[in-house]
Amino acid sequence: SNIGAFSLTMAHLGYKVLAFEAMQYNVELQRASIGSFGDLEGSVRLHHMAASAESGGKLCIHPAPEGNPTQ
Repeated sequence: SNIGAFSLTMAHLGYKVLAFEAMQYNVELQRASIGSFGDLEGSVRLHHMAASAESGGKLCIHPAPEGNPTQ
């Protein structure tokens, strides 16, 4: 769901939304957005995890070590 552009739009239009996001920073941004619109809190169920049609696989995103974004 990334930062929630589509999730929050659909919730604002009255749809119930199941959102999946693996990156912690994006989850924090989306939670802040949901909290700033009090009427959306019951409409969006945000899950901090990836979703796929297949199990297993490889991790394709590696967080940079703190203080060194070039590694």
